Amino acid sequence: MRRNVTVNEGDFVFCVGFDSIFLGRTWNNTGERLRDAGAQIAWSFTDYKEDDVKAVLPEEIWINQHWDFGDAVVEVPGYDIKICPTSGILGEVVMWMVHAEMHGMKESLKAQ
Repeated sequence: MRRNVTVNEGDFVFCVGFDSIFLGRTWNNTGERLRDAGAQIAWSFTDYKEDDVKAVLPEEIWINQHWDFGDAVVEVPGYDIKICPTSGILGEVVMWMVHAEMHGMKESLKAQ
């Protein structure tokens, strides 16, 4: 999260990650700053790092991407490792599905 972004109490922030929650110095304390601001947070990342899963607070939303470390699926003859990990697209799939759902809800509310 950039330092010049303002987040206020009650703002909704959707954090799409890979295999980690955005907490601590590595992530510029993004999660801590969002929580301190009083934002409503939804996280999306996978579940093989137990400490990160446990760091999601009960009042926060977590969308599990459900892929394991070493998730490549395509075998190439003569190549010693698999390629094309599903993890490479799952975060974006989740993001666009949530975006589509929110857009549909917005349109539904307009129709009322």
